[in-house]
Amino acid sequence: MRILLINPPSEYLIRASLPPVVEDSTGFYPPLGLLYVAAYAERVEGCDVQLLDCDAQGIRHNDLFEKIKTFRPDVIGIQALTFTLIDAVEVARTAKKVSTHALVVMGGPHPTLYPEETLGIPEVDVVVRGEGEYAFEALLRAFQSGRSLDLIPGVLTKAGIRGGACPEKLNYINDLDELKMPARHLLDLSRYSSSLASPKRITTMMSSRGCPGRCVFCDRPQMGKIFRKRSAESVVTEMTHCVRDLCVKEIIFYDDTFTIDKERVIEICDRIIGGCLQVLWDIRARVDTMTPQMILKLRQAGCVRIHYGVETGSPRLQKLIRKNLDLEKMREVFTLTRKAGIETLGYFMIGLPTETKTEVEETMNLILSLPMDYAHIATFTPYPGTAVYREALESGFYDRDYWREFSREPDPRFTPRYWNEHFTDAQLLGLLKDAYYRYYSRPGYILQRLLKVRSPGEFFRKAALGAKLLREVL
Repeated sequence: MRILLINPPSEYLIRASLPPVVEDSTGFYPPLGLLYVAAYAERVEGCDVQLLDCDAQGIRHNDLFEKIKTFRPDVIGIQALTFTLIDAVEVARTAKKVSTHALVVMGGPHPTLYPEETLGIPEVDVVVRGEGEYAFEALLRAFQSGRSLDLIPGVLTKAGIRGGACPEKLNYINDLDELKMPARHLLDLSRYSSSLASPKRITTMMSSRGCPGRCVFCDRPQMGKIFRKRSAESVVTEMTHCVRDLCVKEIIFYDDTFTIDKERVIEICDRIIGGCLQVLWDIRARVDTMTPQMILKLRQAGCVRIHYGVETGSPRLQKLIRKNLDLEKMREVFTLTRKAGIETLGYFMIGLPTETKTEVEETMNLILSLPMDYAHIATFTPYPGTAVYREALESGFYDRDYWREFSREPDPRFTPRYWNEHFTDAQLLGLLKDAYYRYYSRPGYILQRLLKVRSPGEFFRKAALGAKLLREVL
């Protein structure tokens, strides 16, 4: 049985809140979710598994017909995010044109959030909701033997929906140490790189799933709020495999918040140091989970970059969005991280509900004053499944559930809507461009980045990206 997993091209990507150059220039990262699913597909006897990561492999929609025809898959698994839904649907249509008998399965955050709407797409046969490793393996075994798919937890079919099946409460994998390693051998890792990292040959990893935070803008709740963690031993074993067997130079951790369990972070670092593992790595963290000891230990173990979500420089809005950061302590964490020799990337938003021009300027002043290497600034967009989107519907700010409508009828002309009472869309986009220009055009910042360049290749890559960004925001 032939299994083809596809990460769609991003030709019809829905752009929500960033300048296109920021979205388009972050680099290529291995699709970790599909790699996990592939590892479980390979456990099924007699299955030949192939993975197409279209953007990284230079595959466009026009190329997919021949790719699918050549492989002749029996099952086609497609990853779908809401912002890549149009591309995912286009892949499903191509798959059915090539082979009407092939079972088309769609999984990922979007089908998890909108399972019935996804099954309403004619070319989609089955939806996998939530964490798909075990569910997809069970689906393949049932399909291979001719058994019904409708009794598999996390799996929904058109027949099941017509028969009254309800999308059940999602099942999550509690013991993450039981998970197989992602099937990285299915990809050419030399294709992957990050605009922030200097070496090529990066990979992605996961050391935990879920986040106990209650931020109203978070688009991850449907994928699990219960924090589950892998053991330090398991994490470092996989890191060692990536470095010594796959020649990976840098590892990007995809955890929502890597630093929730402080003792585990220290143990991971001690194991890396004790094993003399030479690797660069990158994590996402909340500033209120950091300690001076942890920051120093992370640097000793090779952590070179930490992404901190700050969001706003307004104390009032910190409470409104339930981020609840102490901004002075946040500044101390950025300073300690800089002193330790770790790069920082801060995430910020403008146009939050009820935000005023004065509060936008508070955020901008904070961005300009922080000892920070990179700023990622976005216009606030209520995403589907978030608490703030539900509030916008309940309050009547949005007169209809337009994300659900889009899920039923994906349209390339679709445009996400902002939520701010004080600015027009054009004003928000103007503020966003101004924010990028003010941050990245500073002579002191440019000099600081030049002094950190480690090779001619890195210089030309980052200079080209910087020039492209500044051209776009001027």
